[in-house]
Amino acid sequence: MSLMDSVDKVYMGSSFNWPEDLVRRFPSLMCISIPFTATDKDVVQWREGNVLSEFSTTLAWEAIRVKEEKVAWAESVWFPQCIPKHAFNMWLICHGEK
Repeated sequence: MSLMDSVDKVYMGSSFNWPEDLVRRFPSLMCISIPFTATDKDVVQWREGNVLSEFSTTLAWEAIRVKEEKVAWAESVWFPQCIPKHAFNMWLICHGEK
């Protein structure tokens, strides 16, 4: 065992088998209980406040993006068939950029 071992090397069936060097440095590791069973499936989750749900990039994006009020010209600039270069230039014009 080494300090670089992954969880699957340290977790043995129903208990942890920590590397000795790690236990010497952090004796409290021996007090950790196992909060799962061998049949539990690993899942990536996203927490927002007290709500825990399955992770999605949509949830992450909605949590970090700045939300502004919709402007009247938005649908004239950004629409499904728009050419991105033209839309970006129009967006600059609407913002008064040069």
